Amino acid sequence: MRRTEICSEITLIWQVSRVTNAERTTKQQILDGARIVFAKQGFHSTIKEIAKAAGLTSPSLIFWYFADKDQLLMEVATRSSPFSHISSLLESGPGESAREWFEDVARCYLDGYRDSVERRIFLQIVGSAPSISALRAMLSEQLTSAISNRLTKIIEKEQRLSLIRSNADPEFLAQSFLGTLYALVTRWEVEGHLPWTEDVIVKQLVDGLFL
Repeated sequence: MRRTEICSEITLIWQVSRVTNAERTTKQQILDGARIVFAKQGFHSTIKEIAKAAGLTSPSLIFWYFADKDQLLMEVATRSSPFSHISSLLESGPGESAREWFEDVARCYLDGYRDSVERRIFLQIVGSAPSISALRAMLSEQLTSAISNRLTKIIEKEQRLSLIRSNADPEFLAQSFLGTLYALVTRWEVEGHLPWTEDVIVKQLVDGLFL
């Protein structure tokens, strides 16, 4: 599938080479341990708890790779943020078919959150952003880039070509598209499953944009 080629690198971001050298393996252990702890307990978790989950002999080993817990938290959060799974697509933009590109964006977004740990971190990011300024800044920057600088401009172009309905503001359509995906990921974690199949979701989302 086209989507498999596009999403494979993004979806498997946590499965980067773990056997190239000891330093890379240890850092990946720390990131994996942090993911598990943050997903279960939230971002207030301690370095000792992260080290235990990572299988480290000493918590101090974490500071060989990260200046402090905040830096570790932000690396985990950046990799699991709402737009990390579609960043490559947003940067490249549509090819010949904008409709297929929007379908790929929706599928990649959903694929990125098939792992429940990833969904729980996603909810932790959104819930903690008001109290953690670095998280808030990251989300604000990503929202501006994804909605205002990317999707809105693409929708505007397709509206000029009379391919996307022009009776709605392009930024509103961009917000609605990504907002629906966000809401579906939240519902997925709360209910344990998506309310519709991925194919139905993608079709409904894209049909809502295109004429």
